[in-house]
Amino acid sequence: MTKRSMRGFNREALTAAREAKQWSLARLAREAEIGLSTIRSWETGARAPEPDNLAKAAAALGVSMDALISPAPADRRWQICESWWA
Repeated sequence: MTKRSMRGFNREALTAAREAKQWSLARLAREAEIGLSTIRSWETGARAPEPDNLAKAAAALGVSMDALISPAPADRRWQICESWWA
């Protein structure tokens, strides 16, 4: 099985959700059962999360995965076209 990172991951949204709970990086790592260095690399933009780990972090923060993902510009154009034809 290959590992895939999340396309459209919004690191600012992750940081905002964590800070809204007044959690440190260490607290999020502990609650989500993910390594501290992994969480740190997401927030600094060094790496994007794998879907299963992003789901763990979202659940720990009490937010949906959608709240931590921003569609790519091409995806947004498609959504606009799709809604226009609906």
